[in-house]
Amino acid sequence: MEIINLYIFSSVDALITINDTISDVITRFKPKLHIQTDESQIFFTIHPIENSSNRIFLPHTIMLNNVNSKLICSDKTTILTQFSPNTYAIEFLPISIDLPSTSDVYIPKDNFSFSLHHNTACFTNSSKSVFYPIKEHITDIKIDLVSDKIFLHATAQQTKSYALILDKEFCVLFESVADKIEFDGNRVITLNKLYTIAQHGQVSIFTLQNNNFVKTDSYTVYLQSAPIPPANQFAVAFAFLEAISLKDLSLARRYLHPNLSALLGNQTLVEFFGNFNSFQLDIEKSPPIMMLTYESSPQFVKYFTFTIQNNLITNISAH
Repeated sequence: MEIINLYIFSSVDALITINDTISDVITRFKPKLHIQTDESQIFFTIHPIENSSNRIFLPHTIMLNNVNSKLICSDKTTILTQFSPNTYAIEFLPISIDLPSTSDVYIPKDNFSFSLHHNTACFTNSSKSVFYPIKEHITDIKIDLVSDKIFLHATAQQTKSYALILDKEFCVLFESVADKIEFDGNRVITLNKLYTIAQHGQVSIFTLQNNNFVKTDSYTVYLQSAPIPPANQFAVAFAFLEAISLKDLSLARRYLHPNLSALLGNQTLVEFFGNFNSFQLDIEKSPPIMMLTYESSPQFVKYFTFTIQNNLITNISAH
């Protein structure tokens, strides 16, 4: 991907962070910032450092997509201008609220209130207001108090769940987007679909430790009551390698002929393929050939041939 030159402007004095890294301050005395990037997604967070007597400028986050060396941004608070194939200028327009302001308040709870201005959450009590930029567009917002924790849960990306958990001082303890999120006060449980042939899901458990939620367990489950079988013989090798990559060896053995399965112990089965990170099937070859890619510098690949009869693997050959 080609390098993009990006010149950054802001309508108000602001600290700009790029992909969660502090970059620079843009002021009327230093109105622009220049970066070069080839990343596919760029997150800008704008932290205004000026206010007026009757207005607060809110922090907010903008995402740019780099698609085939062309920058795309649909945010209405951003003006993106292309000057040449690889040169752009971006200007961040201010988002502000009038003071005093209690507009768009969703939930008053135990001496605090919550409001959402553009994609910035505002939590307010009698002594302070805390602003938190939310990178997701969220709807169907609900707030519950669970074991003295503020649990904001909402819909994100139309079908996913969003969760933001804070303590009563409005310190963020946890934030996530997943297909399903549950919170019982001490543990957060997330479920993400893995889109395997068998329809696996990844469950992660986060436990409160030192005022922060830390992942303490993770395991796979089946989203249906039983794994979904492959639809044809070409899908058998694919489903087998998906099971191997997830260390679901009992499922992997379902795709092996009993005679082959009896020859391979679990350790042999895992070590034979190694720690691959992706694979693809060449269906034009007969029998099918799988290309496995391994993390290294540089990356390298291995090829495996699968002999399949009656939707069972009878032989595997490495090349």
